Amino acid sequence: ECFTTVHMPTATMEAPYTVGYVQLPEGLRIFAPIGGETSALAIGAEMTLAACTIGRGDKRLAAYCFVPA
Repeated sequence: ECFTTVHMPTATMEAPYTVGYVQLPEGLRIFAPIGGETSALAIGAEMTLAACTIGRGDKRLAAYCFVPA
């Protein structure tokens, strides 16, 4: 439903990264990393679950994120 691109790095995340709320078909809303091109994002756009890598340096981890469908 909404998203933002964060431009401030954290101890474990390189900037910029995008996060947002994604509403699942069952009605549950989850806050999650969002991958892909930010130019393809829009409020209400359909999203799909994908594998991604988050973190930085030796703190990089395999994770799930959402990308535009």
